[in-house]
Amino acid sequence: MSNEASASVPIGEFNTLSNNTSKGRTNAVSKFDDFVGEQNKRFLDNNITTSRGFIKQYPKFKDLTQDFVCGRVLENGSLENSSPPIAVDLSEFAQISI
Repeated sequence: MSNEASASVPIGEFNTLSNNTSKGRTNAVSKFDDFVGEQNKRFLDNNITTSRGFIKQYPKFKDLTQDFVCGRVLENGSLENSSPPIAVDLSEFAQISI
């Protein structure tokens, strides 16, 4: 991509200049949701529970929340913890995706 093309996209907006962006995003979301479905089935089959006694479940992509992805955001905009809740999920997802 040339500097002219990248300069035309405002900071913070999704770059849709590539012909493959939407297909790649759809594929990535599908793979993440497949992983979540398989992991959640394993948690259920093996009775893996949270500290509250509920069966552990990872959220599908459309169900991700800011708190889960970033952790708690403080009033000044900083993160309460440098390791957000999604870190474990993404680590497992990366291991099976390689």
